[in-house]
Amino acid sequence: MKIYAPLPGKIETVFFEKNNMVSNHAILMTLESMKMYLPIFANATGVLVFTVRAGDTVVAGDVLAEIETEK
Repeated sequence: MKIYAPLPGKIETVFFEKNNMVSNHAILMTLESMKMYLPIFANATGVLVFTVRAGDTVVAGDVLAEIETEK
């Protein structure tokens, strides 16, 4: 499952690394946009197979992370 940026901004903090197990609703990262800090939550339980890095600039709709779930 892919997680998309809701707004343009800069990735402030990333709490998990690639290949980490994450739980549904865990806070994966924070996005700074318009002087606000937005938590980005996991939308599934599984293994994080892709994530952006702290300091990356994103636009709305960019893929921030991807979680591989068990089938």
